Amino acid sequence: MRFPPIVVALTLLVAGVAPAQNLHRPWEFPVPSKHFPEFFSSNLRCDILLNDLFARHWFAPAGPSAYAGNQQAFWREWDSLCTAWMDTSRNKVLDRDYKADLKSFLLSVQMDPDGYVFTYPPNSVSRNKLGWPFPDYTQSAGLSRGWDWDKPEAGQNGWTLTGGGTTTIGTDSLWNMILTEPDASIQASDLAIEAFQSPYVIVQMAVGRPGTAALEWTTDKEPDWSEKNRVEFAVSASKSPVDYWLPVYRRSGWRGRITALRLRPLTQVPADGIEVALDRIHCAYDTRQPVNNTSFILACRRYYLWTGDDDFLRKNMARIRAAAHYLRYHLKGDEEGMVVIPYWGHDGTSGISPKSRVGYGLGSDYWDLLPMGCKSAYTNAYYAAALRAMADLEDIALHRRIADVNPYGEDADSFSKQANLTAKRAGSFFWDEKAGRFIGCEDATGKRHDYGFVYLNLEALYYGLGSAEKAERIYSWLDGSRTIEGDSSTGKDIYHWRFAPRSTTKRNLDWYIWLWSDPGSVPWGGQVQDGGAPAYLSFYDIMNRIKYRSPDDAYARLKEILDWYLEVWDGAGYRDYYKQAGRGTLQGGGTPGGLGIDAEFVETTLVPLTFLYGFLGIDATPDGLVIEPKLPKELGHAGVRGLFYRGVELTIAATPGKITVKCTRNPANRSFLLSGRRVSGSFEKTVDGNYAILKPAD
Repeated sequence: MRFPPIVVALTLLVAGVAPAQNLHRPWEFPVPSKHFPEFFSSNLRCDILLNDLFARHWFAPAGPSAYAGNQQAFWREWDSLCTAWMDTSRNKVLDRDYKADLKSFLLSVQMDPDGYVFTYPPNSVSRNKLGWPFPDYTQSAGLSRGWDWDKPEAGQNGWTLTGGGTTTIGTDSLWNMILTEPDASIQASDLAIEAFQSPYVIVQMAVGRPGTAALEWTTDKEPDWSEKNRVEFAVSASKSPVDYWLPVYRRSGWRGRITALRLRPLTQVPADGIEVALDRIHCAYDTRQPVNNTSFILACRRYYLWTGDDDFLRKNMARIRAAAHYLRYHLKGDEEGMVVIPYWGHDGTSGISPKSRVGYGLGSDYWDLLPMGCKSAYTNAYYAAALRAMADLEDIALHRRIADVNPYGEDADSFSKQANLTAKRAGSFFWDEKAGRFIGCEDATGKRHDYGFVYLNLEALYYGLGSAEKAERIYSWLDGSRTIEGDSSTGKDIYHWRFAPRSTTKRNLDWYIWLWSDPGSVPWGGQVQDGGAPAYLSFYDIMNRIKYRSPDDAYARLKEILDWYLEVWDGAGYRDYYKQAGRGTLQGGGTPGGLGIDAEFVETTLVPLTFLYGFLGIDATPDGLVIEPKLPKELGHAGVRGLFYRGVELTIAATPGKITVKCTRNPANRSFLLSGRRVSGSFEKTVDGNYAILKPAD
């Protein structure tokens, strides 16, 4: 009996038999693990380049996720996209199991009493784990202050001990004290701190016994110590310094000019004294980012859906609910139909125009030079997605009896309704009908800011703020069939960098954080956030093209990226290739530039995953593992090896009208239902049609 060539090829591929996967180039990446997942299709050249791109960025020293490179909470959404679908224990980088690290982060990242998710994990070396690493008091033009006691020659650094005790400076880079009197404290006077520049005070100290500490202050208008100008906080007993983040901005007395500070490590020092080791006192800007909460929620959902880890959800559901309630209540998600960012310095106005305005223009997300505050389209796109994720998690928690009733009264139905409301409200509010694209934000004065934010429009479409009609208008702009008045980049120039579209299409010379004070000194495209590009944008671009245009259109775009990739590595790799004048400047490793591809841009790993989530249409959902291929016409077959779902390893292949699922490893001998048919052990089954679903039978 004769079989068509495609059927024969597909059978071999599912069985693990494939042609040699290399182009005989010396630069091809040597994958260090034989278990690493692999994509395959009838276009061998593209497969080789796609798999090389994926492996190169996964095994890069900085890692595909934030654990060895970036550590910020916002990356958790992207990390979960990269890690949740594979067995990372068999594909370690720098001896790190990335999915295990993701789980650890989600279980341990700190949250404030309101439910705000910190930016950095507890073990991070970052000095301010609460928010973004910059700006800090050293960038305040002298309007804020900070003190460290790590150098003996600095002495007490302008602070005095009052009320009884002894001190030693510089031992173990600390100011060590023994307080002996009930009201002992340390005090700094003759200060001139602008309260607006210092909404937080960070105290890092070790106290020998638990109790209550207090920070007190005087101002230019209230020169006497008072209960009004005081904030108390609980301290734990510790031998090593612990960080305490004090939101002094909440006190009505923290206004104007702060003239003195007084710290009581314990408000009541015991009769036998108390040991205190002080590391630092820093006045700090409010660098919180509400997208931490949205990404935390999205990552928890994805991690659970791929792993089915009930214990993880049981341990974390209360924290997930608190993170969601923070967005709905404290950021007015329910009241306004979208979140509003109230943090000091995040009002959406510029820090450099019409003149330098120290303390203004703080970023609220990944795009850290741009003042996306107040009413931000970017934050609200992720917020709408987080609400949908919460609806799923609440439904799972209820039916699997993982958690009690939500203490905030926010159940699956309320999250679903609020998600629809937010998508409608934000999708309308941020849409500019004349320009045919989403704006960036509306600031506290009512001014709307639009610099042709390509990244925002792509992510807003992906996370559900758009529609088919809006997508068509957005892509007519991006593909150049229409131009928008005032844009600096139009037509084919929008994809000038080839590996991704420009991040923005309109030159921005006046809307930044105050630190980016001379944007005109950097040429157009010489800054990632002003006409440059990070590679990760192509993930959202291709995924949207599959959904709103066609798989053929999306695959054509992917092939253009792979052609660029081949040219770059034939040219000796990213760093050497972009040394040549006229090709653009790479950012990374502390060097500014216009193109974000390697180094800390670990999210580049997302780009090849368009094959998994997009063309193969594979994703874990509350109903099961959905397989809904959207193959371009030129591919007779496509698939993936090494996919890991609910404890089993799978190879999945698709041809037009057929889907084959083969289980290659099932150590617990779990049973599943494949489109209604029970399977177990090391099974191999084919489903007719272009849709299949695999769900646990238990």
